[in-house]
Amino acid sequence: MGRHVSRIHRARRVRRLRRIRRGMALGLVGASLLAGLTAPAWADSVSCGAMTVPVLQRVNPETSLSIDTTWKQEADNAAQRYGYTVDPGVVYKAAWDSRRGLVGIHRLYKPGGADFRMLPAGPELDAVVASGYRDQGTWFYASAGRRLGCVAVHTFVNGIRHRTAATAEGKAALVAQGWKDLGPSYWAAAPDPVTPPTSTSTLPTATPSTPTSSTSTTSSSSSTSTTTVPTTTITDPTTTTTLTPTTQPTTTTTSTTTTTTVPPTTTTQPTTTTTSTTTTQPTTTTTTTTPPTTTTTTTPPLPPDPTPDGSFGLAWLPDTQDETSAGPYYDRFEQRTRWLAENKDDLDLKFVGSSGDVTNWGWLVPSQFQVASTAMQTIQDAGLPYAMAIGNHDTRAVGWNGVQGSTGYGGSAYMYNPECKTRFPASECRSDYLVRHTEEFNGTFTAGRYGSVGGAYEPGKVDNIFSTFSAGGHRWLVLTLELWARPDVVSWARTVVEEHPQHNVIIQTHAYLSGDGSIMGDNGGYGSTSPKYLWDNLVSQYPNIKMVFSGHVGVQATRTDVGVHGNTVYSFLQCFHDKTSNPVRLLDIDPAAGTISTRIYAPWTKTSYPDYAKTFSGVKFVG
Repeated sequence: MGRHVSRIHRARRVRRLRRIRRGMALGLVGASLLAGLTAPAWADSVSCGAMTVPVLQRVNPETSLSIDTTWKQEADNAAQRYGYTVDPGVVYKAAWDSRRGLVGIHRLYKPGGADFRMLPAGPELDAVVASGYRDQGTWFYASAGRRLGCVAVHTFVNGIRHRTAATAEGKAALVAQGWKDLGPSYWAAAPDPVTPPTSTSTLPTATPSTPTSSTSTTSSSSSTSTTTVPTTTITDPTTTTTLTPTTQPTTTTTSTTTTTTVPPTTTTQPTTTTTSTTTTQPTTTTTTTTPPTTTTTTTPPLPPDPTPDGSFGLAWLPDTQDETSAGPYYDRFEQRTRWLAENKDDLDLKFVGSSGDVTNWGWLVPSQFQVASTAMQTIQDAGLPYAMAIGNHDTRAVGWNGVQGSTGYGGSAYMYNPECKTRFPASECRSDYLVRHTEEFNGTFTAGRYGSVGGAYEPGKVDNIFSTFSAGGHRWLVLTLELWARPDVVSWARTVVEEHPQHNVIIQTHAYLSGDGSIMGDNGGYGSTSPKYLWDNLVSQYPNIKMVFSGHVGVQATRTDVGVHGNTVYSFLQCFHDKTSNPVRLLDIDPAAGTISTRIYAPWTKTSYPDYAKTFSGVKFVG
């Protein structure tokens, strides 16, 4: 009994000591804050300091519907195309990535009602999707719980319409108009006081309206064109890699093809250097396909008919892996994107794509993704929408130096790295499994960063998405697909194309053309399907699919094929693996003249590649 009482007294003393210590800690923090000192380091780790990305809001005064976006271009388009003319300005601030425990905030869209929701992943998001909303993916990152210095972003509802508000004034205005406060959905940083909202109130109407549109068909005529390339010296890579096709059991489509291949050549002048390329592929095992259980297709309101505006430009980045593994101060990647941003008006750029292998093994060396993120931020700041295909080097399939017994990192298959079985269960150390793990890529690049994303195959991921834009008097859709896509992904892609018959479709995926310009017939040893499967089951099947971009092997090539509807598909390879410069494929598309012109230029060395310049005539566009 005495021992029992003694234990009780000891427990009470421990609790008293804990209370005293907590009080002392709070007192110290309070004293430091009152004294004007900075908060301790641990306080910053749970604060909103990581959230610096402005979130803009636009409101339709007729319907009271609103849209939250991190893209000024999207906000401006919402005003011009859909009547979202009320501009409250920056309503709160979020982050581009998940550092310090932030979570992805998804944007959801209700077809037919033009209603948007902003929610983190969880039961509420699942219920909203089940009610008919379509998940557009992660738009930005914020906190799922209360944090020091953060403001609560509340969701309000009025009938079938939803709004968000983070400021006290915004919340009060909505309540005064009859909106019901559903409580906080997530926490974000408060907007800067120097840019207060200019308007926080609108008059709701009984029912929402949906923007309407009409479609028109434009027939293109052929004309002659010339290709212009900078008059600078030439420096070309000297090697190519060709993969040997294998027979595909699922091939069912027969098509007539005509091929134009531009094999890499070398022309060297005294003032240039010669670059060689190497392509490292992981040693792999047989493939296992595990399709996800959910798919998402999003169809935003169709914009009005585009106004004819002549020719326009596109830019496609090659495999940039060697530019990210050289260290954060090796500026080739960012210098290229800076050049594109500075020359966007002269090039009339409307979209920037990427063939994948953005990093070498960035999932193991975060600095590689940081180099890529910093470079692409320049594209974002210029207001250019973009999207990036994911290559095998951007996944967990790659990450071993190839030295037997070594745990060092490199460009070979991570499944053979002895470290793999210490990091993952042995059953997961397979390339076919690891190639679908893209957590690190998705932690860096989101649909919100890309801009103009219309839908995703897997909510919250950018592995398989589609983006839309208007240019040259036509509608365009860029379909970004995973490497050696799973059959279910290809089926989803078919649905996207079928739902957008008046859009000219561009497909980008990491592997499609081989170094000699032929369509690859194999799956790399650990993919789910092959590029030939993609041609047979997607590319050749729809008259509005116009172009395909890829990388992975070789240097560069172009190719034309004829689909089952008699339409010509133009395919472009740009890989390079350039270790001394930063080439980029530039395209000039002139729908009125019916031409597509392409050239390669490296702004780092001011180098042009005239052997790779080409113009296609007689191109027909839809929409």
